[in-house]
Amino acid sequence: MTFLKAYCESSGQRINAEKSSFMVSDKAPLSAILYIKNITRFRLSVSLMDYLGVPIFQGRTRNGSIQNILAAWFSKGRPMSIEYLAYTLIPVTILWEIWVERCRRKHLDEHITKPDHKYAVIVKVRYWMIRMAKIYTHKYQSSHSFSFMAKLLGIPIKNPPTKPPMQVFWTRPPDNWVVLNTDGAANDNMAGGGGVIRDTYGKRLVNFFAFYGEGSNNLAETRGILDGLTFDILPG
Repeated sequence: MTFLKAYCESSGQRINAEKSSFMVSDKAPLSAILYIKNITRFRLSVSLMDYLGVPIFQGRTRNGSIQNILAAWFSKGRPMSIEYLAYTLIPVTILWEIWVERCRRKHLDEHITKPDHKYAVIVKVRYWMIRMAKIYTHKYQSSHSFSFMAKLLGIPIKNPPTKPPMQVFWTRPPDNWVVLNTDGAANDNMAGGGGVIRDTYGKRLVNFFAFYGEGSNNLAETRGILDGLTFDILPG
């Protein structure tokens, strides 16, 4: 319980014993199970559990679980935003600091991070996050929830200005004129295109589509324009 109390004090969160569970091996003695239940007041779970979207079950491999956790972190935030940088940098930096400390203890017999210094890794991760946020080139905004938490941690948030909405509408041509709208695209080197011709009142006069066979996007776009001009010229 000392560890759980330290976690509550450092994180500001409170553990709800009524909603908490623990798992043990099938070979665990009954005395150990009763002891854990007595000191934690947690209930024993005998089925599959999820923690942060990662399935927890007996015999799970560490490699599989860490991959799922990293995938969940890396999927958060929009690319080219400070939020995406944080969700990518933080877990990698934590793993790096743990790995460096492990190598020191194993190969150099040094203990830079003391057991009672629980904030050492947090401080280092926060330091690198602040450094990277200042020089990171961003293009998109971060979410409001992330921006709020980042400000509490002292991480500078730089959001690009919100672009005003762009109005897209059909422009009425002059009298006795028509408007040609075309589009073309290619997928797996197979191209196709088409379009529509409207009069000054927006009434559809003709629409067309054609398959061009093997080709690129540029071919599809230009052929669509050519077909539209042909439709426009022939009827007079």
